[in-house]
Amino acid sequence: MGDLKRHKAMIHCIDVVWHDYPELGCEYKAKMKSSIKQHRAHVHDIDVTWHVCPEPNCSYKSEQKSKIKLHRADVHSIGVTWYTCTELGCEYKVKQEGHLKQHRVMVHDIDLLWWFCDSEGCEHRAKTNSHITTHKANKHKIGAPIVSTRRRRTAPSTSTSR
Repeated sequence: MGDLKRHKAMIHCIDVVWHDYPELGCEYKAKMKSSIKQHRAHVHDIDVTWHVCPEPNCSYKSEQKSKIKLHRADVHSIGVTWYTCTELGCEYKVKQEGHLKQHRVMVHDIDLLWWFCDSEGCEHRAKTNSHITTHKANKHKIGAPIVSTRRRRTAPSTSTSR
């Protein structure tokens, strides 16, 4: 199936070929055949290879073997790689590298991208888009999320101008 035809079918439901799940009592249908396989696994527990946590008294299981490794590190502290903050005086450490990156942005302003309110005359800025959405709802009574403009901070500044 070509990209345009796939887009039309998936996004706009134009010329869709529906795939039914032939199980009695199940009315599931999907636009892609691969979704039927996922449905069989997730809903009916058919053709699933479960990987289980080998730790005693733990009932965690996953379809992905890699998730067992993450689970064992997060829950049982087995095979943990600790990521520590290198900022002077900071003792923050975490098991997932992405959480360290988030910490460095939120706490130390490292690699920070500021989000700016795009309401007329407003100079408010925030570290996350969700904070801008909250600001706009509270201060401007704008309920629908609107994509804000974000800019990389070039140097520490107390100015809130764009």
